[in-house]
Amino acid sequence: FDGLLCGGTGNSNGAEVRCSDGATPDPADPARLLWTQRNAPGFGDGNNIKIWSSGTHGDALYFGVEAANGNGSIWRTRDIDNPQAWEQVFSPGDVGVIASRADTLQAFRGRLYIGFAVPNAGARVYRSVTGNRFSWEPVAADGFGSATTGRFISDASAELDGVLSVAALDEAPGVGIWGKVDGRSW
Repeated sequence: FDGLLCGGTGNSNGAEVRCSDGATPDPADPARLLWTQRNAPGFGDGNNIKIWSSGTHGDALYFGVEAANGNGSIWRTRDIDNPQAWEQVFSPGDVGVIASRADTLQAFRGRLYIGFAVPNAGARVYRSVTGNRFSWEPVAADGFGSATTGRFISDASAELDGVLSVAALDEAPGVGIWGKVDGRSW
């Protein structure tokens, strides 16, 4: 994003976004690259403990976050140089459910798709054109219509040859790959 390789992690201070330009050495250890933190720890909330997913959409960088209090979220920035420029754009509570984390983020045909697991309901997929808070619409039946499809494999989504594919864990057969061609049906 913006010429940087960015990734997420978790530690005792909360979820962190760190980025590298791939060339600048770390002053403390010149044999390694410099990775600079680009957000406030936990995005300003100590309950935000770990990052599970990432993606870009339009001019923004997004990260899916796990929360210790069971209320995961998605955060975005358009200004990677400003640690205070992050904004929360989704919480499962926005759509009336509880989920501890956002497992997958993927841009597809001008929309951002997100996936997360709802306890006792299974995997859910939502999408948004803008990525703004409260702009998300559901685009798959709970668990893709299977009571045993529980959650997504973190960041296991891709677009290839006009098909959006996501990987979800299923209690019965194991991992399932679900594909979306027309923007609606799976």
